[in-house]
Amino acid sequence: MTDEFVGVVTDTTALWLCGTSYIPRIGESLGIAGSKLAGTATHDGAFEHSVNNAHGVYDTVGATGANFILLRDELQNIISASVTNIFEVGDALERVAWAYETTDGNNATGLSAAVEDYLDDDYNGRTRIWTDEERDELIPPTTE
Repeated sequence: MTDEFVGVVTDTTALWLCGTSYIPRIGESLGIAGSKLAGTATHDGAFEHSVNNAHGVYDTVGATGANFILLRDELQNIISASVTNIFEVGDALERVAWAYETTDGNNATGLSAAVEDYLDDDYNGRTRIWTDEERDELIPPTTE
């Protein structure tokens, strides 16, 4: 297997690509899982059971159900914060690549040209580049 990224110019391109595609892909997977976890809230009624007391019959959630709901909600908040952090890591890598390009004139045209190629329609089929709007949609809801 040959190394796809060789040389300083392509190293900045690899850094940019990690920040705009590879790292956000991790966030996407975690965001999808978080959204599915959030969807389990619609089944909280599975923990309800009827209680008969002097005032009549009413539905209540037992201790196991209540603890599961608390655990699920906390995990949902952790996942949402993690997805946000993952996207921020990607943004930081992208900013580092551009900052390097700005300070090193020899790489300036190399990274700019590589980014244009990746944003071109021919590359979108191979490497996913997320827009800010798409990233926002991937962050699962929190319970806070």
